[in-house]
Amino acid sequence: MNIRDGIYHSLWAGGALLVVLLLAFSLWLTLQVMGDMNGAAGAKGVVCLTVGLSVLNFIGLVVMTSIATIQSDSNNSSNELSV
Repeated sequence: MNIRDGIYHSLWAGGALLVVLLLAFSLWLTLQVMGDMNGAAGAKGVVCLTVGLSVLNFIGLVVMTSIATIQSDSNNSSNELSV
């Protein structure tokens, strides 16, 4: 898999996680205000899971971006040496 494809997919996954996070957070607050504590606890679990996945996605994005930068730098330096 090309590293650019991985970065592209990671960005899309981050956007999807952000949408899920906003929906789950609003559901959590709504259920808590309405008094459904069991439903609010379930929505809170989804929020916590989404936050954890977002952190892992961000770490993966940083690693993939670093790898792409290192590969780009090594390609540029090898081109400079051969000229």
